[in-house]
Order: sequence, then structure tokens, then C-alpha cells
Amino acid sequence: SGSFHVDHSGPRVVAQSPDGNAPFNQIDLSFDEALDPITVTTADIAGFTDPNGNDLRGQITGVSVVNGNILRVSFNNQYAEGDYTLVLSPTLTDAVGNLMNQDGDAFMGEPEDAFSGQFLQELPDLAVVLSVSPSQAVAWQTAAVRWTVRNDGLAAAQRTWSDRLYLSADAV
Repeated sequence: SGSFHVDHSGPRVVAQSPDGNAPFNQIDLSFDEALDPITVTTADIAGFTDPNGNDLRGQITGVSVVNGNILRVSFNNQYAEGDYTLVLSPTLTDAVGNLMNQDGDAFMGEPEDAFSGQFLQELPDLAVVLSVSPSQAVAWQTAAVRWTVRNDGLAAAQRTWSDRLYLSADAV
């Protein structure tokens, strides 16, 4: 004797990542069940746009299934701040061949079963807010210059950076 389960439901996206700091170059979509990796192609990405509405599908470098139930969409580094939108076609199937059923109704693979997700990318924006320097300097002599930098962006500065000082004969 034994038991078995007949799968009559299509896969649904239940989580997405990333939201966060630049640059980002992949999006993971977690499904509620295993996908059939053989059916996954870049053609399953029905839309991918940046915060300005530019079509980024040509930037996609690969689509793969990770750990059975995660669809990973890889693409060239993206640096623009704002909301990115990814639309997944409802043609993906689970391990037994059921089409996506994002809306959870009795019908799988319908246009309304497509998944659309937004991904927010936040960036740091470093700005000099205070600088102290002498009004004059003598060539080949040390001049003390200090400045304070503030992050006006939405994300923390994750890496170290270097500052450059430009000396000018005018007010620029």
C-alpha cells in the first residue's frame, strides 16, 4: 500500500528579491513549488524595464532554476535608482507540467497568471556639505583643507571611496 498526491495546481511566485543597493545584476523569484528547468528560457521574460521605462530584455544574460523553486534572472549591472519592473510570462511550468497559476483560480496559463514585480534600487548620493580651506596658498607649501561629506541618497555607501581635490585660480 502507499499514497500519492496528484498535483493539479500551477506554480505561483511567492517572494522576490532583491530590493536594495546598486549595482544589482540578478533577480530571484521564489515559487511555491518546483519548476521544470527544461522549460525555462529568456523568452519567459515578457518585460523588464528600468526606472525610466527603457526595455532591458536585451541586457538579460541568463535565466535558470536554482534549488528547484527559484527562478534566477541574470543581467548586466544596473545602476539607475528607482523601480525596475519584471514581467514573467505565464508559460512556465512546474515539475509535472502545470502552467503558472499566479491568480490561484481554476485556470492555469491565462494572461492574468503572468507575474509582474517591482524591484526598488536605492543609491547613495554623497555631497560635500562643509569645506574649510585657506583663501590663499603658496606653491609647494602645505595647505590644510577639510571637508565633510553627507549621504543624501536612500542607500548607505557600502564601499570605500576616494576624494579628489581640485585647486582652481577662480571661484569654480
